[in-house]
Amino acid sequence: MSGGFIKVNRSILASDIIREPVTFTVFMYLILSARFSEGEYNGEKIKRGETVTSYPRIALATGITERQARTALSKLIKSGKVSVRRYPKFSVVTLKDYENFQGMSDRKSGESQSNDSLGVTQMSPIKEIKNDKENKNGSCCMESGGDDEEDEDYFKLNVWSKGGHVMLSDMQAENLLDLLSLDEFNFYLDKLDRFIGEKHAAVKNHYETILKWVSQDREIRA
Repeated sequence: MSGGFIKVNRSILASDIIREPVTFTVFMYLILSARFSEGEYNGEKIKRGETVTSYPRIALATGITERQARTALSKLIKSGKVSVRRYPKFSVVTLKDYENFQGMSDRKSGESQSNDSLGVTQMSPIKEIKNDKENKNGSCCMESGGDDEEDEDYFKLNVWSKGGHVMLSDMQAENLLDLLSLDEFNFYLDKLDRFIGEKHAAVKNHYETILKWVSQDREIRA
């Protein structure tokens, strides 16, 4: 849900994680990316207050390392703030206290909330991860009943490399992160960025080019 807001209770200031910047960053990322309503991912039901993620995705979204993401999530689990259901290629994180953070109580869903209410902070949430069932063209199927604007954003090409040459959609980046480690993902982004920048090459499909290089490199190593 792009352009919305979440509630952040000021009681978080009394929590231990406020003194651990990395853990706090991961916790805020999980709140921002949690589903506001039920959905589905790879045939698994994702409830309100849950988010589909992985260590590489957390690292990529927050600018930390995979090891830091793993440590931060372990601390959040031990503190009782989250629980995790693990699957082969992804995990579902449940925010234990989500209703206390985001419960609408007597407010109507979607109604504008003023900042004079204790603990309400306006923020732009990270887009929810879509159902990535592949169709025959290799594209990700959109979740039924989703917001049209958010679905368009999921397939929209954005700059992903430091040099500004590599363009990927969120769906393409997530597919690559399912296939590659975060270090490998960044390696191929940098490689393609330099290739385009130094050779002024016209690369039609950046996603397919990275997949081709990955396949070639793995054949060589096999």
